[in-house]
Amino acid sequence: GKVFSQLLELLAFYDRFEVDDHSGEPLGRAAAEEGHYGRVGALQRVAFAHLRPELEALALASVASLGPKKALRKHLGALPTPRLREL
Repeated sequence: GKVFSQLLELLAFYDRFEVDDHSGEPLGRAAAEEGHYGRVGALQRVAFAHLRPELEALALASVASLGPKKALRKHLGALPTPRLREL
């Protein structure tokens, strides 16, 4: 029980530990946020260009409002699985 709990704590720590894909160096908070916002912005552009009828609200939302996982799930949950795969 105790060892399993410790392993879960380690997993939780490293799950949120951002690392540069090319150098393997740890990313600071600012660099991690910049990367996240860049990926969300790219998702919004694709949603606007290719899935506008279904994802217009996501495409036009502020990037900060889409930061939490729940917000993205709310928008993407409306899409059927084949459309999600296209995305």
